[in-house]
Parts: sequence; C-alpha cells; structure tokens
Amino acid sequence: MAHFAEIKESNNEVVRVLVFSNEDINSRGGDLSAEAEAWVATTPSSIEENVYWKQTSYNHNFRKQYAGKTMTYDLSNDVFILPAPDYSSWSLNANHDWVPPVEMITMKTHPTWVQQGRFARDVAQKTWVPPIASPSETSTEVNGQQLGYDVRWDANREMFIGKREDNTWWDWNGTAWITSSVSEFPTSGSYYEYTWHEDTQKWTAVNANDDNLNYEWNVSTQTWDEV
Repeated sequence: MAHFAEIKESNNEVVRVLVFSNEDINSRGGDLSAEAEAWVATTPSSIEENVYWKQTSYNHNFRKQYAGKTMTYDLSNDVFILPAPDYSSWSLNANHDWVPPVEMITMKTHPTWVQQGRFARDVAQKTWVPPIASPSETSTEVNGQQLGYDVRWDANREMFIGKREDNTWWDWNGTAWITSSVSEFPTSGSYYEYTWHEDTQKWTAVNANDDNLNYEWNVSTQTWDEV
C-alpha cells in the first residue's frame, strides 16, 4: 500500500495520512512521482483551506520518517519533522531531529545491547535494542487454539526466552521457538525514566524498578552520577 500525507499550505502541517493501492500509484507514475502526487491531490480536502500531498513511507524508507498528524513537512530538505517538544531551548539539528542544549547518553538496559532503531523524541536518542532480532513469531496454534508468548531477554544466554500461555517454556533460535531448558524468567534488566528540566537545563533519571535510585547527567564527565 502507498501512503500520502495531506499537508496545509499555510504552515506545512500534516493534517492526515491516507492509504492508496499500489496498483493505482504504479499506474500513475509510481512511488515519489509527480504524476501520482497530482492524482492523489484530486482527493477532496478534509479542511477548508488549501492543501498539498506528499508520499510518506510506512517503513521510514524516504523523507526521513513516516508522517503523522501535527508533524510538519520541510520543503527545502524534503523530510517530515516531528512536532517540537515543549521546551523552548531545544532546536533542530542537521539530521532534522529536535535536540536539547545538553546532550546525554541513555543508560543501557543490558550490557550487550546496542543503540539503534527509531529516534526517541523525548530523550533525543536512539533506543537500546538487543544484539539480535526480536522473535518474529509472537503466537502459535496448539490444538486449534492460538497461544501467545510472554517474551523476555535472557542476558545470561544472550537470547530471547518465551513463556507460552499454556505455561510451557521456549527459546527463540532465530527462526522458530524450540523447547527451553529453563523454567523461569531471568532477572530483568535495568530500565530508566528520563526527564529534561527546562528550568535548570539538566537531565535526570530514575530507575524504573527502584525509584530510590536517582541519577543526574554530569556534563563534564559525560556520565550519570547517582544522587
């Protein structure tokens, strides 16, 4: 399916995103073509002001990221930009992301996780993710019943483990679930909640599993100090 954003001419704000069939788009010039864009523009406007349309990628393959309501389209750079955060001190960087005046590094959930994936707007960082892909199968059919998995990361064995709804335990081998030798979830990683303080221009964090563990970002050492 092809996705197109309806955008206000007055301020380049995204109003909505509609889905069109690949067949219709391919028969009218294809993805990112002026012909397809012109055809989509014949769609009745949802608001009483002038609009224009731009194609957007659900998989973030072009124009930076998938468009959404209240985002804006940057005509000069041909990208969709997230709404500005509620902080006057944040600004757009060269990659068209909103960033604070004080950069910091989010803490790892597990030692071997890597920082990648989607850019998290609230902390101006990419998220920490496992070194291997998450299970593509989140449920399976057993005796005609669809049973889901409660999936966790096993840091000791560097793999995903799943407890199925029938209380059986499984390991993800990269392509399928296989019977596991374990019968309980491993210790969970450390998860943190981050806050930017506009008044003090500082970052703080609290351990989501223990709110007595608080941290403050040390600009000089580029580390988190426990406070």
